[in-house]
Amino acid sequence: MDKVVRTLIENGEISLTVVQNRDMVQKATVTHFLTDLGLTTLGQVLTAVTYMASSLKDEKGKVSVTIKGDGEGGDICVSGNYDLFIRGAIDNPYVYLPQKANGKEDVEGAIGRKGTITVIRDDGYSQPFVGTCELSTGNVADEFSRYFALSEQLPTAFFLVTKAKEENCVYSGGIMVQPMPGASAESVERVSDLLSSMDVEEKLSATDAETFVKEVFGATEYTVRQPLYRCTCSREYLRDILMSFGEEELRRMIKEDGRICTHCHFCNTDYVFYEDDVNEMFPSEQK
Repeated sequence: MDKVVRTLIENGEISLTVVQNRDMVQKATVTHFLTDLGLTTLGQVLTAVTYMASSLKDEKGKVSVTIKGDGEGGDICVSGNYDLFIRGAIDNPYVYLPQKANGKEDVEGAIGRKGTITVIRDDGYSQPFVGTCELSTGNVADEFSRYFALSEQLPTAFFLVTKAKEENCVYSGGIMVQPMPGASAESVERVSDLLSSMDVEEKLSATDAETFVKEVFGATEYTVRQPLYRCTCSREYLRDILMSFGEEELRRMIKEDGRICTHCHFCNTDYVFYEDDVNEMFPSEQK
């Protein structure tokens, strides 16, 4: 089962989040027919956004991240909400590049080093917060850490791991560490030294998220939630969007093509509307 485990360590001075989301990434892989590189790249962004969604405070809260780089994967868009329903898409799901010398997928080549990462976060209070940061390395963990430091002034360390084999997700997860206001330099250094002393990728992929926070950090109190790869689109939702175009425009589209086709890139689903559907939308003005 996928999990988001959140706790405070170092006497409440450091916020620690561990995400375990192999099932989510596998669902994305099947939905989008991802290559191993596409799976690894999108999987790491899904993990980072899962963390961001778990930080939302309001039940109506939602967050979306768009990465527009010059890499072979094209644009990446991932969104999530307070309920931890996460969805995402990559422009080129069939992206392929030779593996790096260390045998890992070339995520940096898929994302690119020139472009932007943009975050839109709606906490349900007033106007959504929009933050943008230039890409630097193409490394997903580095880009999110850099975004948090520059755009939100919240130093946050990301450790993201997604493993693929023969177009299946073997493991996906991550660690996010964020000092609380007033955290001492000693606490930050201790956590940094602990993470630096271990093979994070190996330890994460071999350990359940709850076990990880207990055994590695000695946490005794923590919260556990289950994230899901779930699209929030529906035929009814798209019907309402189409109605906003107005009766005249919809009838013009029906006249030209015989139907109105819409496609959700997050769940790879087609929705088709015909003249009868338009008549139901505007019952008093049937033509």
